[in-house]
Parts: sequence; structure tokens; C-alpha cells
Amino acid sequence: MIESNEEQEWIELIKTWHALCLKHIEKGKKPRIL
Repeated sequence: MIESNEEQEWIELIKTWHALCLKHIEKGKKPRIL
């Protein structure tokens, strides 16, 4: 198996997405679910 950075990039992207959703929740906005 070859470990690529693509999987790590997806993990970081998901973490960033969740962080943005949490910020919107804190502002009282309903987060959009893809």
C-alpha cells in the first residue's frame, strides 16, 4: 500500500469544514449540510 498525502489533505479539509460549521453555530446560524 502506498500512503499518499491525498488522504491527509481530505482529513485536514474535513477538520476545517467542521470548524467553520461550529463557528456558524456559535453565531446562531444554522449550518448547511452538504
